[in-house]
Amino acid sequence: MEIPTLKELTLQGWDLSSPSFHTPLAGLVGKLEKLCLRGVTLGRAVGTEFLEKVPSLTHFVLEKGALNKAAFKKMFGIISRCRNLEVLNLRGNRIGEDLKDTLTQMVLSSPSLKWLTLSDNQLFDSVTLQDDLPIVLAADPLLAALASHPNLKGVDLTHNGPYSMLIQDHLDSRFQKH
Repeated sequence: MEIPTLKELTLQGWDLSSPSFHTPLAGLVGKLEKLCLRGVTLGRAVGTEFLEKVPSLTHFVLEKGALNKAAFKKMFGIISRCRNLEVLNLRGNRIGEDLKDTLTQMVLSSPSLKWLTLSDNQLFDSVTLQDDLPIVLAADPLLAALASHPNLKGVDLTHNGPYSMLIQDHLDSRFQKH
């Protein structure tokens, strides 16, 4: 008897930080293409191990997840191995500037990525009025990776600090040219 597999899965408000959760679901998610996790707790790096079972993802949503820095770094590494990932939504996860390098590497390692949502995070909280915005934009590795990504069609960076709308406008002008 063949075990059925899922193509799409949405979980809301679940605690996935326990390894006991992964075993029963592991056999069902091997061919999963779309995964949506909203308000899910992956509090420790162990919660991200669930993602290692789904390399076929094309769409991944993690909104308002409870992850620590180690779990985010591990998750970004796993996402980088999802070669077919086209849509990534990481809205509202309190991703800060301390994770920008890891996030940049994930973007650079995701050749199929077309749509990226990073709104409602803390990626540009330290940009101030005293900063020369064009210099900040030119020197930021994440923005450079987003602007030069060959397949990216859209990015949402709104609500990432006081000047996120200016940064968003800068990126939008790049995508309108293509």
